Amino acid sequence: ITTNSVSVNNLASSADGLHAFLHVFTAETVGSWAIKLQHSTNDSAWSDLMTFTSTGVAVTGEQKTVTGTVNQYLRAQWTYTGGGSTNLVAAMVAARQ
Repeated sequence: ITTNSVSVNNLASSADGLHAFLHVFTAETVGSWAIKLQHSTNDSAWSDLMTFTSTGVAVTGEQKTVTGTVNQYLRAQWTYTGGGSTNLVAAMVAARQ
C-alpha cells in the first residue's frame, strides 16, 4: 500500500541541496514502512530525492542530506509492506540549504 502526502509548492527549485528529518513516534505493524521524500518540476511527475531507513515497530528518527538541485514541488511517500493492520505516526521536516 502506497500513500502520498499533499505536495508543497516552494515556488522555485533550488541548487544547494536539502536537509530532512524524519521522526517516527508510533509504528505498530507486522510489516515494514518505507518512507521517501520526492520532488517534481511540475507537480505530476515525481522522482525520489531521498529514502529513509525502513521502519517496523521501532520508534526512530533519522536525518538525511542531499546535494544539488531540489525541484520546486516536494511530497512524502509512505509504502507499507506486510499483512494485517498497521498504525504509523510520523513527522518529516525538510529545509533547503
